[in-house]
Amino acid sequence: MDRMGYLGGSDAAAAVGLSNWQPAYELWLEKTGQLVPKAERPEEVAERMEWGNEMEEAIGRVYSRRTGFKIRRRAQEAGVQHKQHSFIRAHVDYVIEGQRRGMDCKNVGGIYYAQSEDWGEPGSDQVPTHIYLQAQHYMAVLDYGLWDIAALVGGNSLKIFTVPRDEAVIHDLVEGECEFWAMVQTKTPPPLDYDHPKTLELLQRQHRDVKPVMVDAPLDLLSWCDVFEQAKDRIKREQAVADGAKARLLEAIGTAGALLLPDGSSYTRKVVKKAAYTVEAQEYVELRRK
Repeated sequence: MDRMGYLGGSDAAAAVGLSNWQPAYELWLEKTGQLVPKAERPEEVAERMEWGNEMEEAIGRVYSRRTGFKIRRRAQEAGVQHKQHSFIRAHVDYVIEGQRRGMDCKNVGGIYYAQSEDWGEPGSDQVPTHIYLQAQHYMAVLDYGLWDIAALVGGNSLKIFTVPRDEAVIHDLVEGECEFWAMVQTKTPPPLDYDHPKTLELLQRQHRDVKPVMVDAPLDLLSWCDVFEQAKDRIKREQAVADGAKARLLEAIGTAGALLLPDGSSYTRKVVKKAAYTVEAQEYVELRRK
């Protein structure tokens, strides 16, 4: 499915700069055709799609059985267009028959769910921001009032959340998506969020070629050179401190399996063996200072 010509629900949070998984600049590069997609083997894509469809159908069946709602697909391939903005589209998992309500299936890792503060109690609307905005995006397109998130946690526990329509959020979201799409149409990049957790990976993907040329550093970049070098030095020093402390603990524990501390906590020691394996070919950009 070609996703370049529109903004879908999974694009909503990134388009307005609220996704922890994708900076707005990366989404802009994708929509303007300037970013080389991550390499994937065809068999890996087919495998992911096959299991995605299987899990989606299984989640839908259990959701329907538990809620008593009758569900059906709604223009999943072609998508549904926003009444005013044709570039805002929705490819939804299911809609509920007889209600202005939809449902989206999510396959969520058990450890992530347990450790994340983004998930609240089932039945509430407390879901991760990108999922919440995806639901609001869908309701904006379909003019629905409720959207359920059926999250299969750890492969064996279904949690159902309900996101009500929020007119203020929808207004700001649609306005933000329109502003982002205007930047796509005019090839005007959004500001790069340097502190975003995915920005470094994005830049390494975007600038993979190394050309035999040298560019002059702008003066305002010099302070960041110092920040970079000082941060690397701090990391080395802290690692040395950690290694020294670990050596003292290992000396104290000797050949024992555990070291008991006065407060009742303990350090355990065990031998970890890993089988030899062949590492796949890698390619990355390294940055060093001479």
